Amino acid sequence: MKNQYSILPEFSNINGIHIDIARERDIERIGVLSKKLIEVGLLNWVWNPQKVAEQIHNQDSLVLVAREEQELIAFVITEFKKNTANLVLLGVSSNYQRLGIGSRLVKILEQSAAALSLTSIKLEVRSENRSARTFYKKLGYKEVRVIRGYYSNHEDAIQMTHRLSYEPATFSSQ
Repeated sequence: MKNQYSILPEFSNINGIHIDIARERDIERIGVLSKKLIEVGLLNWVWNPQKVAEQIHNQDSLVLVAREEQELIAFVITEFKKNTANLVLLGVSSNYQRLGIGSRLVKILEQSAAALSLTSIKLEVRSENRSARTFYKKLGYKEVRVIRGYYSNHEDAIQMTHRLSYEPATFSSQ
């Protein structure tokens, strides 16, 4: 699927911050940001560089990064399934939060999923992470269920979904 989607130009820059597809050089930094921002307090480091590399090379995944100059400041990892996209991870460095970068990354992945005619996006978020839950709700995601022990058999997750709507392509005979 990787060659079937593109980043729309109107989404690729935000006040000097450039969004692009992740590359080999981004693997380590994504892993470190995941550990620092998302996996804090969990027993195991799941999204280590090896697992991030697997997603970057997976034909059914999209890994985007946001950079200010050369510094990687945010990322999103999404897996595409038959009818659904799974937003696996979204992280924005602390100094760059609440600037619209996370929202922009989510909008790009929603556009990509809609272009592939997928019907929804799902994600799991730590039940105690109220700010993330509020963030996703503002973007139209709905809480659908609690998954007990999802994180390291220790912490619950809230599964959230968002139905995608897209306009089918129409062609003019002219």
